[in-house]
Amino acid sequence: MGFSASIKSGFSNYFNFSGRASRSEHWYFFLFCIIASIVAGIVDGVIGIGLVEGLFSLSIIIPSLALFWRRMHDLDKSGAWFFI
Repeated sequence: MGFSASIKSGFSNYFNFSGRASRSEHWYFFLFCIIASIVAGIVDGVIGIGLVEGLFSLSIIIPSLALFWRRMHDLDKSGAWFFI
């Protein structure tokens, strides 16, 4: 799965906690989150308020959790490993 397909899949399965997620989907989505967070931080620095990065962080909490949950299913483990 490619970079853009992974991001699209991550956001299209926003509340989907069942099923499986491939390794590439998980790591490409994680890479997107890091890059977008850095860009949002730079935008916040230029603007002078912490609104953009905060809104971005809030918008990726559920998709990141759902993707991690599906990745744990792919490893034949419970998604509850997130809480450990």
